[in-house]
Amino acid sequence: MYTRSELPPSLDSAARRLVTGWLCPGEVLTAEDMAAVPVEYWGAVAGAAREYLEVLEREGKELPPTPESILHSRLLGRLFSGRAPLAVAPPLSDRSPWYGLVDEMGPLHCRVRGPMPMRDMALFDGASRRTMLEINGEPWQIEREDGDGYVVCWHKAQGACYRTWPDPASDGQWWIASLDAWESISGKQVRAAA
Repeated sequence: MYTRSELPPSLDSAARRLVTGWLCPGEVLTAEDMAAVPVEYWGAVAGAAREYLEVLEREGKELPPTPESILHSRLLGRLFSGRAPLAVAPPLSDRSPWYGLVDEMGPLHCRVRGPMPMRDMALFDGASRRTMLEINGEPWQIEREDGDGYVVCWHKAQGACYRTWPDPASDGQWWIASLDAWESISGKQVRAAA
């Protein structure tokens, strides 16, 4: 029975090599590769690899994964740190999963461009003729303006809505936070329209 557990950060690289050898056809593991991860951690590495594959399959991603995708996988890093995969893929930031926004809830600094009409950005989450913001290079749907900022959604169907607003102390930087975090720091009730 697999129990999710944290791997020592020093084993991350060696564990990724082990997973690459197990999951990628044509990849050969050497005795040195296998010895780099103490046997007592093999169950945790194998369990994380299994969860990794399950998430990839659920999200319709390429199987088997490539060695490159394993090397740079933030999901695998999350699993190696003992944290569970999210039920829904996290928002993207510069084309990479933004787990920090989901885990920490914000506020975090971000880059914002827009608002802009939908036609200026790739079709997103079934939205049509909506206004979007580009946050860290990724499209977010604007639900509504809110004071000096916006209530935006990444996957509205899953309730992943956030508030973003300009940082007056920074030239061009904005803040983004989950609605719960925003309500906590501002004392305001801000809920996305249903």
